Amino acid sequence: MNFTKLLLNKEPKTFLIGAGCSIDPPSNLPAGRSMMEAIIKTICSKSEISKILQIDGLRFEELVEILRDYLDPELKIIEYYSQCEIPNLQHFYLADMAINDHYIMTTNFDFLIEYALLNSNISKNQIIPVITEKDYNNFNDPKKLIKQGKKLIYKIHGSIKNIITLEDTRSSLFATIQAFGQKKEGLNVFQVEPFKRSLFNNIMKKRTLIVMGYSGSDDFDIKPTLDIIKTLKKIIWINFDPKNLTGTITKIDGDYIKKYDKNNQLDNILVDLYKMGKLTKTKREIYKVEVNISKFLENNFRFDVSDQKSNHLDPISWIKENLPSPSKFTKLAIPCKIFYNHDQYAEALLCAKKLLRIAEDSKNSNWKARALHVIGQIHTKEGSYSKGARNYQQAINIFDAVNNLEEKAKSMIRLVELLRLQQAEYDPFEDPLYSSNPIEAQMKRKLNEALELSKQIEKPLLIAQCLSLMPLPDEHDLYRLSEEKSESYLDPKTGEYDIEKFFGDLLAPLYNAIKIFEENGALIGKARCLLKLGLFYLQITNLYEQGFKAFKEGTQIADLLGHHFLKAEFKLYNSAMILRNKLNAKINAGFKSIKESLEIFQTLGSNDAQIWALKTLGFYHIKLNNLIEAKETWKIAFKIAEDLELDGQITAFNIYLGLTDSQWKEIIDNPDTDIFSSLGDEFFYTYGSY
Repeated sequence: MNFTKLLLNKEPKTFLIGAGCSIDPPSNLPAGRSMMEAIIKTICSKSEISKILQIDGLRFEELVEILRDYLDPELKIIEYYSQCEIPNLQHFYLADMAINDHYIMTTNFDFLIEYALLNSNISKNQIIPVITEKDYNNFNDPKKLIKQGKKLIYKIHGSIKNIITLEDTRSSLFATIQAFGQKKEGLNVFQVEPFKRSLFNNIMKKRTLIVMGYSGSDDFDIKPTLDIIKTLKKIIWINFDPKNLTGTITKIDGDYIKKYDKNNQLDNILVDLYKMGKLTKTKREIYKVEVNISKFLENNFRFDVSDQKSNHLDPISWIKENLPSPSKFTKLAIPCKIFYNHDQYAEALLCAKKLLRIAEDSKNSNWKARALHVIGQIHTKEGSYSKGARNYQQAINIFDAVNNLEEKAKSMIRLVELLRLQQAEYDPFEDPLYSSNPIEAQMKRKLNEALELSKQIEKPLLIAQCLSLMPLPDEHDLYRLSEEKSESYLDPKTGEYDIEKFFGDLLAPLYNAIKIFEENGALIGKARCLLKLGLFYLQITNLYEQGFKAFKEGTQIADLLGHHFLKAEFKLYNSAMILRNKLNAKINAGFKSIKESLEIFQTLGSNDAQIWALKTLGFYHIKLNNLIEAKETWKIAFKIAEDLELDGQITAFNIYLGLTDSQWKEIIDNPDTDIFSSLGDEFFYTYGSY
């Protein structure tokens, strides 16, 4: 494949543009890493700057979200990019591609492609920047618009304004920055704003996607979004190589993944895209092109940019002049948050303790409580539950004293989650919210208080969190309630009980949580509730189809969002519950489901989750009298458990593997032996889906 011919051919192309395209003169905007360094040096304590700059996984969007939360609520930092109005050669090339009916998408916050179009004598009424939800709904058919002579620029992460219509579109930034800034594995644009899904499908279908301006490390993480676009014909990722003027093309295929450089971040991304494509049976070709794209365009295209003045706007100076000066508290709180997000708990704890001392010395109660809350989070992550609980309770008391009710509610919810973890460590097969244990009363009280508080301050997502944590009845509770309330649900005309209404009332908190999560676009929260709902029906009742219905809807959400781990969870539980409830008519479907779950966990590299899938798969082999396959499956799980030093699992697999075939046959043939009764429990409490 020749790179020049690739760019010049008539094949329909969609371009995805990152910050690297705006670095060259005369634009001279800073790359993602340069801008991040400027922000960090301006807003963080000097003692923490060098350590933060060494964090490999820190991304621009994460830093901007933290900046917004602590210092810049209106996201004024994004205005820096609007100061430059001078497009470079790459922008003129992209404008030319738009003029020639190719599609342009960008995560950039500048307006340089729009300016390049205007400078190419394209009138304003021909240019359509697509930014807001309304825009995505109105302009989601690019073919039709192009036939009308329109030139479209899809700004997939929002923009502070539309320079063509002069509309203020700042609100488009908030959802994107908030969700993408959180360190969530595999987050994609549709998990943030599902309304963009149909547009993405329209501009990707049977097209070649050319990715420009992304290093794969310090800029926006676009891989999770590319993972779930199943209609692309090709992905061509252009990687900057200063010495390569013609372009070296490498195909990412089965041979390449055997020899690629695992220390190269971009290679890891491309190999992951290839693997996920195989997993989802997505037929697309993936290529990496190493080239100095600026020199290549200069040598092969004719765009005159020589008479433009260069942009020279130092980001540090601009930040100091336009953003509020960070306080001594903020300068420690921001590094603390960054360290915590990247699992550097020792560094986070040092920062939090410094912040606590300064707050105490300054008699600043709010910052003292916030420091204690963070210390509680760190102790929770480290498994020091008693310390964490004390920290949360101290934070709750202070927030209450200063009337900071929202933070008080958050600390109370965190405390409940901590207490659940503490109990699960003691007894992983018992949910403390509806079991008889010493901390049950404390947890229920805190949860009810947090719920009332969340309602008082009208915070829907906090309300939903509380409702989703509410206890569900166990078998004994269910029997007692059905006896107590049987008359209330008896239809005097038919003499039959309204079971649907009984469970609807019983599960009202969970159904309300599902409704609130859905209304607020929090589909992951809704899916987690569906998982809890499905498990209730399949573990506690004999209304199995209700459980499988909840699992099916949850799986559809995971599919829609491209959340592969969540999809694998649903498939694991689905198959585990089939065995657990001896639903022989569904055995073949369950067998297929558990194999798919295992394949996803393997592709994601989630070793601990693989153990639970392998364990369940082994039991399917037992059920199907494939004893040899069962033992081979458990040997793999045993090896993973050894590598992860999971003593409980090592013991369990030693027992399974130590039994002879005749002993297994005796166990299977014994009607009083229920070897499948606890399937799914361990995985459930490991990942805390409740």
